[in-house]
Amino acid sequence: MEFAAELQASLQEFVSSGVVEVRENGGRVAPFSGMTWEVRGAGEKPLLHLWSEQFNLTRRVLAITDHSEQRLALAVERFGKAKPERLEFIRREFERGAREVSREEFRSRLAQMLAEQFPDETLESLKVSPDLEHSLSGNYARGLLRRGSTYAAVLAVPDGESSDTADNSLTFALLWLRRVRQSNARGTIATLRIILPKNRSRIVAHRLAALEGSCPVELYERDPTLETLEKIEPRGRQVLKRGSSRIANRKRCSIARVPHWRKLFRWLHRSSRCIP
Repeated sequence: MEFAAELQASLQEFVSSGVVEVRENGGRVAPFSGMTWEVRGAGEKPLLHLWSEQFNLTRRVLAITDHSEQRLALAVERFGKAKPERLEFIRREFERGAREVSREEFRSRLAQMLAEQFPDETLESLKVSPDLEHSLSGNYARGLLRRGSTYAAVLAVPDGESSDTADNSLTFALLWLRRVRQSNARGTIATLRIILPKNRSRIVAHRLAALEGSCPVELYERDPTLETLEKIEPRGRQVLKRGSSRIANRKRCSIARVPHWRKLFRWLHRSSRCIP
């Protein structure tokens, strides 16, 4: 049997029953339900095309590397890339909700973005599941980057989350900072990075201007089209540098109307210093 026919038969058998997910390089996730597919070409490297309203993928298939009851794995080539990649069809007991799948897709894209934005750092962990024991919501992706013996804690807001989720990200970023400081005994947490969707950083930048602590906090906006990160300078600090007392006083009053922020800042300064 030629390889294209073998691939067609293997896929047809695997996806004919049960709940199946598609994963690319262990990260990008899409449900197979509602997806159309076809195998084209009769040579040693046939094309596999998968598509739906939210998903479109075409890869040249090199080999079937695993075919079991729970997993069908393919070695594939992406156009313009010489290094082979991995495309998997995974059988699950139940189909995950759209929001959970969306968060997993965001986690995969974020991991790639962090690797490109910070090439000298290694991604140690990145998760989107909630940690209720430590008051960490699943609305945020939380990660840890390492460079030598120093680390950067990362918290990011996925696309599609509410404005409240973005506005409250500083609170959860500080909780995540405390969590990694308590659990990471191997090095120093040198930086806290907050990543928000494009044009959603105004409130957090305003609050950052009042934050005093020994741990640098970096704020970024994510461009979903270009898949890049843009560093944002907190506006409040720029206002104070210009010496505008009227605007600075208004800023202090707005913060004073939210008492928990003043307590949070004092807590960070007292118990979440990055340099021991």
